[in-house]
Amino acid sequence: MSIERQTQKQNDQKTHNDPLRKLIILKQKDYKIMQKPVWERE
Repeated sequence: MSIERQTQKQNDQKTHNDPLRKLIILKQKDYKIMQKPVWERE
């Protein structure tokens, strides 16, 4: 397992323990998606 993936996993765990932070991250993701043109959205 790469270091990057381990870090990601740790970050996910931290986020998981912090619902508010998780919500903020979700909002940021939504915001980023909304910034894209419709045809680029997932």
